[in-house]
Amino acid sequence: MEKKISCGEIWCGIHGNDIHVTTSGIEASLFSSACDGGKGGDIYYFSVCDSDLLSRIAIADVMGHGKAVAETSQWMCDSLKDKMNNVQGNEVLADLNAAAVDYGYKALTTAAAIGWYREQKKLFFSYAGHPPVFARRTGDDHWWRLELPKSNHAANLPLGVGREFSFEQSAITLASGDALFFYTDGLLEAEDAQGQPFGNQQLPAVLNAHGTDPQIVKESVLSALGAFTGGGQWSHDDVTFMAIRIR
Repeated sequence: MEKKISCGEIWCGIHGNDIHVTTSGIEASLFSSACDGGKGGDIYYFSVCDSDLLSRIAIADVMGHGKAVAETSQWMCDSLKDKMNNVQGNEVLADLNAAAVDYGYKALTTAAAIGWYREQKKLFFSYAGHPPVFARRTGDDHWWRLELPKSNHAANLPLGVGREFSFEQSAITLASGDALFFYTDGLLEAEDAQGQPFGNQQLPAVLNAHGTDPQIVKESVLSALGAFTGGGQWSHDDVTFMAIRIR
């Protein structure tokens, strides 16, 4: 299925999905599966500002999984819609963190958020205890992790841990054809028949074996995960990932 996101539109979900999304600045291919079907604890978010200059994308993972946490993840999804108006991605996470602290322990959530400024060709990224996004430039033969600089104080922890923690933002310049890959830890923790996780070794190897076409990357990861787990159905956790390419 394909979806076009227009200027001023926000799209956010917590249910299983397999979809290709386009904006004026990016194209993204998303796969999301709740461990017991339907809605779960993984959240995906896309928006384009009214002036068509900024595309925002976020992925989040509420503590727990499946239908048991769907109410909390829906609250977090709605909060993302309310808080994403802030220009700075790290301030978006700070606002979400304050709301999560007020909500309570059930709202503990990891998140990765990016802002793509189409005219400046700048990508801004921030994390809240979430695995770092992978990136790949056109012509490169490998992906690498977009890491934040080392902080001298406690920062970038999961949402809801405490009010006193800050969130940082970094930026890189990207060009047309460059790519990104988001994922929740359910992808890394999927196990084979021997109980071994898909992990941090398998994923980069799969990504490096393919280019930057979002649909090909998504299908390749999905195929590799199915082969690794012996079927493609995962009961251990919700699994969400998306491949993105700059237009």
